[in-house]
Amino acid sequence: MGTTYVAVDVETTGLDPSRDAIIEVAAVTFRGADILDEFASLVNPLIDIPPFISRLTSITDDMVADAPTIDTLRSTLRRKLGDNVLVGHNVEFDLGFLREARLGFGNRRIDTLTLASILVPEAGRFSLSALAEFLDLPRDTGRDHRALADAELTIELFLALRERALALS
Repeated sequence: MGTTYVAVDVETTGLDPSRDAIIEVAAVTFRGADILDEFASLVNPLIDIPPFISRLTSITDDMVADAPTIDTLRSTLRRKLGDNVLVGHNVEFDLGFLREARLGFGNRRIDTLTLASILVPEAGRFSLSALAEFLDLPRDTGRDHRALADAELTIELFLALRERALALS
């Protein structure tokens, strides 16, 4: 049957989990290339979204005003993540924000940023979008820096990197 993974991504008001907050979260459950479940939600951060973050993500204060808070989403996220292997691009960034939101986990995790630096060092740049371009992965560039699109692209990257790793053995 194979391992079940959950690609996780958050968009935030900044880089510091102790000062900044989640504004969007996504969790996409997959096994092999099969998507089993998708969850995404805007999140009311209870603080203003800095203008440069709104420009980057296209997420505005008005969009999150009536969204659930991370506290409201906590039980749903725990259920979605379960005890599956978590996959993310720079996954410790995402998990740092989820831990700050009291969503601590002992899940095994795979970081596609680390994998890419080992398996495709010739890429030179290791952002999710740069690796997608380097590996010619399908993506909707109009959805960059949105949690669901980034989680879906992370799955594509993970699968491509897994194929490269298998080819080495």
